[in-house]
Amino acid sequence: MHSYQRFVRQAEEYPISNNEDVPKKEKQMKTFFSLYNNMDEILGQNSDILPPRVLNSTAHEFCNNTDHCIRPFMRHETRYRVAPDYKMAHCVVHKSMSTVITGIMCYLYNRDHFVKVDKQMNMSEWDKASLCRGDNTFRHLRSVEKRFNASEMDGWSLSMITRDPIDRFVSGYVDRCIRVAEGPSPCNGCDKNMTCFILSEYERFKKQANKGVLTNTFEDRHFYPQNWRCDIKTMRNKYEFIRYSSDPSKQLMEDLFKIARRQGIPESELEYIEDELTKNRKTTHTTAYSPAREFYQRRPVIHENSTMLVAPKSRNVREEQIRLFALNEIVKANSHVSPQYKMVNCVVQKSMSTMMTGAMCYLYNETQYEQSGRNFDDEFSGRFCKDTNEFKSVTGVREAFNISYVKTDWSFSMVTRDPIDRFVSGFVDRCVRLQQRNGTTQCNGCGLNMTCFIETEYKHLMEISFKRKTHRTMEDAHFFPQVWHCDLNEEVEFFEFIQYSSNADDNLMPQFDDLLQRQKVPRRSRDFIRNQLVYQKSSHSTTGTPAKRLMKSPYLLEFIVKMFYYDFLQFHYELPQGF
Repeated sequence: MHSYQRFVRQAEEYPISNNEDVPKKEKQMKTFFSLYNNMDEILGQNSDILPPRVLNSTAHEFCNNTDHCIRPFMRHETRYRVAPDYKMAHCVVHKSMSTVITGIMCYLYNRDHFVKVDKQMNMSEWDKASLCRGDNTFRHLRSVEKRFNASEMDGWSLSMITRDPIDRFVSGYVDRCIRVAEGPSPCNGCDKNMTCFILSEYERFKKQANKGVLTNTFEDRHFYPQNWRCDIKTMRNKYEFIRYSSDPSKQLMEDLFKIARRQGIPESELEYIEDELTKNRKTTHTTAYSPAREFYQRRPVIHENSTMLVAPKSRNVREEQIRLFALNEIVKANSHVSPQYKMVNCVVQKSMSTMMTGAMCYLYNETQYEQSGRNFDDEFSGRFCKDTNEFKSVTGVREAFNISYVKTDWSFSMVTRDPIDRFVSGFVDRCVRLQQRNGTTQCNGCGLNMTCFIETEYKHLMEISFKRKTHRTMEDAHFFPQVWHCDLNEEVEFFEFIQYSSNADDNLMPQFDDLLQRQKVPRRSRDFIRNQLVYQKSSHSTTGTPAKRLMKSPYLLEFIVKMFYYDFLQFHYELPQGF
């Protein structure tokens, strides 16, 4: 079909209305989270004992002049996407932002048409809709040279997105072997066992490279070395390599725009691309932040007589493990804002929430706060900035202050706390302190019995996690996993995490002060905050309370790990010994 006819067909399928008020059908974007969450199967198939390394030398030593490593520069299928108006050619590589860059090159190939089509489609969908496929795609550079009379690509830019090999492999594995495993024997017959797949894929690549013949299966094309593509062996010196970033509006856009401006692309078109990258950050087959991706990325070494993560292999782990991120309608993001310093801090109960609420209220209006004679601890009995600088979602903050997802000088921060330390503090605060002060306590009807409370709270969180229960108690707010807060399921990549310390001067204050300096908070204001955080203590602080009973009970610790596993993982806290 001629390209013009295809454009007409697409215009008919995606009619363009001149009435901007006509409601548009909301897209149902299937993501990894909605397609695969069966973590029990993944954990069960990856509980094999891993042997020690075979070669104890460095990579340079065992790859140079040996047959241990895969040969470089085999020629695998190559796809060039071109924008001839700007003399740009880009070689697309699987699992290196291929969908996004294909959309960008498609737009640059025929800009006016796609600005209209975009009313109904995302940039990442253009290629799938065949809006450019075949018209701006070539398998060989010599075909590009012949078609556009580009002798030796003189005046043209030649680019390729590269990605950290480990990151690319894990992303490809989760995408091809977990998300959309196809065929009767997917992933070399290994199903979801990553050890099996790595060993078999290594042997396959080695044999293919030695024979000089590539079999090119559905999985292979997502795992072949990047240097096997794009005619790297002969054209390496002509390439400009663009660094991959999980958010294309960051590093990719910076590197790509440098090339684009040199090739004469107008700023108006770059602004359009930037807008698309900002509002459509994730493609439908992204694997970033998925539970499976997090597990495979940090796949633990299993030794003899050790326990696999949180439960023995025979257990149904999916029914025993709190999910990575809960729904936003369950846990609201309590964000406090200081517009003049462009700061957003999301507070989490039992992670210095009272003191951080005071700090952000102070930064909202230093003069008024100082004149009130308040201390940060006074926020516990009544918030001075209530409904003034407070938002229930990060999206609400972005909309109120028009904060872009790219090139922003706003900071987003959150104080995190070791999950065990936070749990013990919450238990003492809600189940012991209130009992002593008021003579009554809720705590799931368990009173001062920690074992009873842990068992019932775990069950309660599991019901919420799988949407079987949405009612939450006052205790829940203090025990919800930290990853359930602050809209982290959408915003995690934009946050800066500050680690809690009982003595603020040890860890928290140096990190927070560094952030304050970057946001140009004056020295006098920083000193005021430091004095409050270091020398004042929250009235409901539980610092120094014992946790011996919990730490000496593997039974109770297993529940803690199952409830807060992703807090340990996301915020880089060490799991208890034996887990």
